[in-house]
Amino acid sequence: MRTGLSYFQKSPLVNCRECQSRIRLNDLVSVWTVGLSFVPLVSPQTHHKLRLELFTLCDPQDRFEAERVMGAVAEAIDTTATPILRGQVIGPLPPEAGVHAVYASMPKMFDTDFPTCNTEYGPVAMVWIFPIGPSEEKFILKEGWKKFEERLFHRFDIDPSDWGRLSSC
Repeated sequence: MRTGLSYFQKSPLVNCRECQSRIRLNDLVSVWTVGLSFVPLVSPQTHHKLRLELFTLCDPQDRFEAERVMGAVAEAIDTTATPILRGQVIGPLPPEAGVHAVYASMPKMFDTDFPTCNTEYGPVAMVWIFPIGPSEEKFILKEGWKKFEERLFHRFDIDPSDWGRLSSC
């Protein structure tokens, strides 16, 4: 695998630009892939070349679980040379992963320039990965990812960075 993982502690508290709520980023750990974007991936739907890096947010006690899951997702992307797209569910994952599945979204808690980063290799999409439960996976398959994100990001009692949270559906 040519992709590494990196983590940072003490992410800032920010305002969500879409729902205007304050998202608790204080005392969270962010886990990032490093190097996934060096090689372009071809979208099976559009045949466009895409470059991406993945990240997730979690409480410090969930860091090792998050690193395992992110490493497995990055390795699958690296092996298949297929990007994951917004709204995609990756899973179900094996029981040892500690979460049922993960979901790919845009980082809504940052400003509009954050989801894409310009590099010497070209634009790189930042993909936010977070855990979902079985009922959320069923909801996404039945109702679609747009309705899922609308439901998830407009409720103030749901924290996608909580790797042990209850299902939103």
